[in-house]
Amino acid sequence: MEVDHMSAMTIKSVSPRLHRSLKRRAARNHRSLNSEILLCLEEHLRETEPSNDPKEFLAGVRSFREKTGVFVTDKDLDQAINEGRP
Repeated sequence: MEVDHMSAMTIKSVSPRLHRSLKRRAARNHRSLNSEILLCLEEHLRETEPSNDPKEFLAGVRSFREKTGVFVTDKDLDQAINEGRP
């Protein structure tokens, strides 16, 4: 049986501006700097990694559409595919 354990990592070359921004965000959210960094990474990865579950993927697409107002139609796709073709 595999036992889960927490890993440690060091982040090097953090700009002073990014460090201040993370510290302010952590304070605003009543979290430690470490907790804030972990949450930022988790949120980013959750947003950028596609889901293998089609229902979850479609829910993400719908959420993106609602947030941005971007709707792509079949006509848009056909035009993009054929753009620049002779």
